[in-house]
Amino acid sequence: MMRACPRTLGKGWQRTLAVAVAGVCLLTLQTLAHAAGRLPPGVGLRDGLPPRIGPAIAVIADVPGNEAQARVLLRTLEDIGHDSDLLIHLGNLKGENERCDDAVYLRRRDLLESSVVPLVLLPGDNDWADCALRVGGNYAPFERLTRLRELFFERPDSLGATRIALSRQSETSRFRGYPENARWSTDGLMFVAVNVPGGQNNFQRGAGRNGELEERALANNAWLRQAFAVATREEARAVIVAFHADPDFSRQDANDRSDAYAGFKQQLIQLVGHFKGQVLLLHGSEKPLQDQVLTVGGKRMPNVMRVGVHNSQPGESWLHIEYQAGRNPGFVVHTRSARPAS
Repeated sequence: MMRACPRTLGKGWQRTLAVAVAGVCLLTLQTLAHAAGRLPPGVGLRDGLPPRIGPAIAVIADVPGNEAQARVLLRTLEDIGHDSDLLIHLGNLKGENERCDDAVYLRRRDLLESSVVPLVLLPGDNDWADCALRVGGNYAPFERLTRLRELFFERPDSLGATRIALSRQSETSRFRGYPENARWSTDGLMFVAVNVPGGQNNFQRGAGRNGELEERALANNAWLRQAFAVATREEARAVIVAFHADPDFSRQDANDRSDAYAGFKQQLIQLVGHFKGQVLLLHGSEKPLQDQVLTVGGKRMPNVMRVGVHNSQPGESWLHIEYQAGRNPGFVVHTRSARPAS
């Protein structure tokens, strides 16, 4: 009898164990899936392709928006398990017209836990920042963010049937309240997740009403600085930074008080500008975006690629991303679609 793949991979996915185990498991899944004719189009073994470094990454955002999409996503998660080694959900695990009730959160947690591969979640604005709206249930946003942290981010590893260990910012005493900010590394690639939601970053008009945003910005900046310092010290090949909001990189004025993402962009651009490796920025988007070389304020950043993930087929598609040796940029992005419902 074939033994099942282990549920938890060690912190950092040490090559001596995790890569060997993950490779055997993925090869077995691919072989069985090919035999059964169940792999999505374009998925196959790597004969004749450039060597891939690190995991095959699946990325989704803004899904499910309702219970019908949740049922579709359940089937899609199975296909992602055949196609990828890791799934990143950039945020909005519920729709803008759904209530921010615990019952909704718990159903979505069960759904995401069914992922075959490790799943790393980020918070989106629908998940907490917009919960004060009537359609969201008239909740206090910070109270809902606290509940999200309790339900999705308190344990030290990812979601999913197979899990990976994560470093969380809450492990440091000063930022104990930010477990959603996470980091992990494998094969010279560093992944960094930060809580930057869409919907104006929970910016509130009026003096003295942005304490949450200001404190979270301090935490995010500290987390990014630490991540790039570690990546530099360890001579990482690349850093992948994931967050929910599209911060509009065409606007770049640190003194623009109407731009709720100005400080975040300023910090991020400064850090990636000093990093010698490649950088991939992943965020949600209202339209598909892919900048092979990101331009900010008219300045090209040759080591930075940006991908905006658009939910054009809710629950039915995902982005498949690989880092390949000998390419610049090294990240190769494809859209994959789930099998048609039988």
